[in-house]
Amino acid sequence: MASVIRSVAPHEDCLWPLAGPGYWVAIPLVAVAYSSIAALSLLLAIPPGYASAVWPPAGIAVAAWLAFGARIWPGILIGAAIANLGVMGTPVLVALAIGAGNAAEAVAAGLLIRRFVRLRHRFDQTAAVWRFAAIALAASLIAATNGVATLALAGQVAWADIGTHWLTWWLGDATGIIIVTPLLLSWSEPGNGRTAGEKRIEYQLFAALLVLLGALGLTVSFATETVQAVAYLMIPMVIWAAARLDQRAVTAASFAISAV
Repeated sequence: MASVIRSVAPHEDCLWPLAGPGYWVAIPLVAVAYSSIAALSLLLAIPPGYASAVWPPAGIAVAAWLAFGARIWPGILIGAAIANLGVMGTPVLVALAIGAGNAAEAVAAGLLIRRFVRLRHRFDQTAAVWRFAAIALAASLIAATNGVATLALAGQVAWADIGTHWLTWWLGDATGIIIVTPLLLSWSEPGNGRTAGEKRIEYQLFAALLVLLGALGLTVSFATETVQAVAYLMIPMVIWAAARLDQRAVTAASFAISAV
């Protein structure tokens, strides 16, 4: 992938500007990444299967827009359309309309993040974190509203049920952006914050405990409530990462907690 990304100095439009051939490679890659993760996310969707309480593809879409620039939107639209075609009985035009809403969501979030948060050194200030969360919540209104309206007009969802679907869709997309976008950006950008070498032992200990607690949380997910409390021991890991480590550790801990 690195071979198709042009090596240039940072600029305002995107993190990794693409050369001509790279653009045509990036679009199908984004589409495949979006649709593949969406297929897994739809396993958690409420009937009839369109709205999921957690929607990581929304975070992938925003990260792709910030990374590759505005021209990547067809990959998002195609990936979202393919994902919705996977829901039984979805017409092609309905899937494309929903995909357009997902692409518009990513574009709106990307523009607002670039304007109010900045692409590089994104979360150096506390205010930037709050602005990012607010942008995620605001941009997610686009896909949720477009999605449920399209499904209702197409007869795929009953009008009486659109409130539940809209709320789940909105929160799912917002959660996906808040959790997944920072994770992808922080781990794909070299030199972000402190390096592991500066505090190698502490970083390794943090990683080992995170994996251990995550494994315990998943293993005992069907056990008693007392044993399930083990999963909540992961929450202090975010505090540890924020106070002692870097953005990569914070995003990894947040993602692990969300997965559990």
